[in-house]
Formats: sequence, structure tokens, C-alpha cells
Amino acid sequence: MHMCDALIGRGLRVSVAPPASSFGRASRSALSGYGVKHEVPIHRLWKPGIRGGGLVYRFFLKRLLSTSPADFVYGRSLQGCRIAAELGKPTAFEAHKPEWELGERSRVDFERLLAGTGFRAVVCISEALERRLLEAFPGLDGRTIVAHDGAPALEKPESAGRNEEFVVGYFGSLHKGKGVETLLEVAPRCSWATFRIVGGDPSTIQAWREEHVIPANVHFLGHHAHRELPTMMAECDVLVAPYLEKVSVHGGGGDVARWMSPLKLFEYMAMLRPIVAADLPVLREVLRDGDNALLAGPGKVDEWVRALELLRDDGELARRLGEQARSDYEARHTWDARAGHILSELRRIGAVSA
Repeated sequence: MHMCDALIGRGLRVSVAPPASSFGRASRSALSGYGVKHEVPIHRLWKPGIRGGGLVYRFFLKRLLSTSPADFVYGRSLQGCRIAAELGKPTAFEAHKPEWELGERSRVDFERLLAGTGFRAVVCISEALERRLLEAFPGLDGRTIVAHDGAPALEKPESAGRNEEFVVGYFGSLHKGKGVETLLEVAPRCSWATFRIVGGDPSTIQAWREEHVIPANVHFLGHHAHRELPTMMAECDVLVAPYLEKVSVHGGGGDVARWMSPLKLFEYMAMLRPIVAADLPVLREVLRDGDNALLAGPGKVDEWVRALELLRDDGELARRLGEQARSDYEARHTWDARAGHILSELRRIGAVSA
């Protein structure tokens, strides 16, 4: 929805077509829960919650695409983009994982997308994912775009002032591999710090409490509305992204550590706070150790402790890292900057007219 908002802000007319459990006509919504500025027309396409419901949704989607005057289709739904491309609608698919490797059905859908007369480009959320794509489909050379994810246009917070306690903040899901495991090992060795873990529903938090010994200086604060998070992030002295080498997605399956472009990373960069993140190749596409963040080995507790101690003791380093991260965010990682980059690249490769 933030991408829709950014594209509208750049003068485009945008509508979205998500599945819905009840049939309904197009509506308009300010989607205030997402914090977007513009109203977005929403075509609520019926997808009944029964076996075969996906066929119903695809029927209505195909009918919508067949009659829509849209000049271009952009999406994250592989099946939706495949249908659009096969109908001859100029189409770009945004890939967040190697869809062509996720089973026979996905592979066939992806190949049919590429063969569609309307296919124009694949947008990858990381350079690593683009490399994987071109290894599998070298004929796509020149028809791929890399666009890391982004964050809303967040106001510049006040410079960090030292709290009475040194606050380390983690914001995100509590899925295995996101790094909460590491923080629970780091915290006892950093008794001078308070660790705030924001995210997760009560049952997930309870599971962590039952499966692990929770240090006294670790506080699970649970899920908070997205609009509350910038204020909570600004209350921290350090923001952490302690991913492991294998990261589970929603539902517990899969591994996205090689391809991911975490939304929270770009929200962190907006906060003028130093970041400590896992030293993963895909994160090095955005973060530079000692320049806009400190990087520590995934799961390497000694390195995480040293990084936090360094930021505790060197206020000037903490300030410099936070300011550089904010500068990088403003230049490349707002949703508006991302939308502009994608549009520019689509024009460069001839996918859309200038």
C-alpha cells in the first residue's frame, strides 16, 4: 500500500485487486491503518474460503484484467502477473523469493509469465535474488531490476540523548532465525543494558518463555500498532537486526536469509540511531560495517557483545553511524525513492514509455 501511495504521489493512477472473502465492487479507502496519504481504488475480488476458491478469484481477476484500461500491471502475485502477461497487458512481477524453485506449479506459472506477450520485467528485492534468477534464466539479462524495500517518509527524530538505562531495541516477528535466540544469549553478558523486544502475539511470547530462560533485563513488549513504532524506536539507544543464517517466514516454513530486504531495517535507518545487524551478504547490499552500521556474525555472541559495548562507550561513533544511516535512507530507501527508482529503471529498459 505504501508503494501504491508513492506511485500516486508521482502522478500515476493506481488501483489494487486483492482477494476478498465476500463479493464486492470497487471501493476507495484512505487505508489510514497503513498511514498512506492518498485514496486507492480497491477492486475486492471474490475468493470464497472453500476448496477451489482460488479458481473463483482467478476468474474474476482475468475478467477485470480483460476489461481494465490499465496501461501497466505491477504485482507481487505470481499467478496474477502471469494472467496479466498472458492477456498481453504490459506486466512487471516483483519477486521476493525464487518463485521458480518453490514447486512444479510455481515453476510453470513463472515460465508462463516469462512467455506471456505482456511480460516486461522482473523486479528483485535484492542483488542476491537477481543473481539467482539470472543463473536460472540467463535470457532475462537486461530485463531485471533490483529494488530493495523501503520505509515510509518518517520525520527526522531528535538526536539520541542518553537514557538512564542503555536500551537495545528489537522490532519484528519472533519467528525462528530472526535472532531473538541471539539476544537471549547476549543479554546476560550485557547486564548494564535493557533489551526491549517488540512484536509477537501472546501465544508466541509464551512459547519463548516456556522454551528458554529469559534474562531479567529482557522485556517482551508484544505487538504494537505500526504507527506507534517510530516513537518506540526513537526511545532506544541501539536498534538491532540479529538475523541468523536461516530465517523462517510467516507460518514457519522456508528460508529467506539469502534474498531478504527487511522492512524494519529501513525503518531503523530513519531513526538516527546506531544499528547493529547480522553480517549476512544480503544485508551488506545496504549496510556498510563501520559506516552506517556495525555488523556482527550471525549467532556469534562475543561479536554482538563487543559491538554493543563499543556503542555504549563511544557516543561519537553511535552518532555518526545513526546520521549516515539516516542520510542513506533519505537518498534511497523511502517508498517514494523506491517508486522513482523502479519507474526510472522500467523506462531505461524500455518496459514503459518515457
